[in-house]
Amino acid sequence: MSVIRTYEKDTHIAIPDASAFPIGIVTNGRITLHRLSEDGRRLTVGRVRSGSVFVNPIPDHASFATVNEPTTIKWLTPSESEAWVAAHPASALNAMRVLSNEIERTREILESVVFKDSSKRTAALLLTLTETDDDRATGELTQQEMAEMIGVSRETVSRSLSVLRKAGVIESSRKRITIKDRDRLKDLAA
Repeated sequence: MSVIRTYEKDTHIAIPDASAFPIGIVTNGRITLHRLSEDGRRLTVGRVRSGSVFVNPIPDHASFATVNEPTTIKWLTPSESEAWVAAHPASALNAMRVLSNEIERTREILESVVFKDSSKRTAALLLTLTETDDDRATGELTQQEMAEMIGVSRETVSRSLSVLRKAGVIESSRKRITIKDRDRLKDLAA
């Protein structure tokens, strides 16, 4: 039988056993999925919004989620997951697209870490965040969260944003960044 749990903002939740609950549905709210390195560094691996379905990662000491706002998650059992997929093929296909995008994002992160310096990674992240947001980014993200998404320190993100701001490529205010020159940002991210 599925389990429905409500979580308060800023709580960390352990991901339930993936074999018992392979699919989670965020019925309201928003969470961020993380991996933790052995030395305590955190990597943000995904953000899940209300109405989204996500495949539960295999749990270990390094997988957890942060609740960004009061959130309710419905965890489906394996039989319920199979029934849900059969009853909602379009949503299942969308979940496959999300997984495919996550794999692609992981590949991009790996290439970025290997081949790009932190300023280029910051520029590339801004481009990724604004693909669907009309040149507005990070309305929900702190500099720390941005840093965790690209594997650098918060101070490094702050310096990179400052350089981009001084160059007239972006404009920023509290938790909001607007791209002023997308073509130049693309050049800086390359």
